[in-house]
Amino acid sequence: MSTTADGAILGAAIRTLDASRPTAAAAALKDGMLIAVGSDNEVRAVIGDPTEVVDGHGLHVVPVPVGADLVTTNADELPDAPVAMTIVDGEILSRGADT
Repeated sequence: MSTTADGAILGAAIRTLDASRPTAAAAALKDGMLIAVGSDNEVRAVIGDPTEVVDGHGLHVVPVPVGADLVTTNADELPDAPVAMTIVDGEILSRGADT
């Protein structure tokens, strides 16, 4: 039996924070946990009919530890890229205007 993701993002610029694979194009979540990170094709293996898929083209994804705050002293320090969504514990809390 294979695992089907609850949600996935494809075609994004994802920072993985993994030195052996610092970037990826896609990621998938199941029950609030990452179950796949890699190329679009690798993540498509866990996408099924119930999976909510976000087109991530032009979006940047940066992992933030649970409970952490993103703090900047200067708005110019933030990349000029749209925010796709905020996901906490697997629940989509907000969506950017472009999603």
